[in-house]
Amino acid sequence: MRGTVEKIIKSSNPSEPEKAEIALHEAEHLYREIRVENELTDDTGQKSSLKPGANVDVIVEADSDATMKSHQWGSRKQTVSAQKTGSRCKRYHHGVR
Repeated sequence: MRGTVEKIIKSSNPSEPEKAEIALHEAEHLYREIRVENELTDDTGQKSSLKPGANVDVIVEADSDATMKSHQWGSRKQTVSAQKTGSRCKRYHHGVR
């Protein structure tokens, strides 16, 4: 899904990372904004972060054993990642259980 970094939200707790608020262009109206930790790592291991106005791709991944046919319900493990377009920075993978 395509998105744009709308703003960077500083944490009130210095031990917690700042958040990047991303507007998802293809999402339903009530779900258009997500917030993720603003910590990126490039191919060489250097830390970086997103900046306001950056265009990003948001990718939802799931292990094959965590998926189900569309008519089934149950627990699922998903991994969410974002990839900064136009550069080689990749977002961390965050598991949701």
